[in-house]
This record gives sequence, structure tokens and C-alpha cells, in this order.
Amino acid sequence: MLETRLSYLGDNNFEYIGQKVSGLKEGYGKQIWRDGAIYKGQFQKNQACGWGTFKHCDGDDYQGII
Repeated sequence: MLETRLSYLGDNNFEYIGQKVSGLKEGYGKQIWRDGAIYKGQFQKNQACGWGTFKHCDGDDYQGII
């Protein structure tokens, strides 16, 4: 069952806001690391997968297929 708009602090000091299925990141979400890096995009089986944007804490940006 798809759960939406969940937020939690992960073991690796990140916050995840987005969809989950069976406790895994699945669908669209946003992951924010403590250092300020942000990934927004698609997740599949708990991994970034598909279209997304990644903004690194040093200012580098990537947009495309992950």
C-alpha cells in the first residue's frame, strides 16, 4: 500500500519526505542531508532511480536520469 507525505530522519542523518511502500522509499520524494545536499525525484526500492535533481552542498547541481 502506498503511503504518502511521510517524513523521517534516516540512519545516515538525512530527512526523507515522500512516498513509501512496505517501509521502503518508492515513488516521488525528497531527501535532505544534514550538510544541505538535497535530492528530489523518483525512488524505487529505497534507492534514487529515474528522473531527479540533486543539489550538492558545494553548489553543484545535476538534473536528469539517476
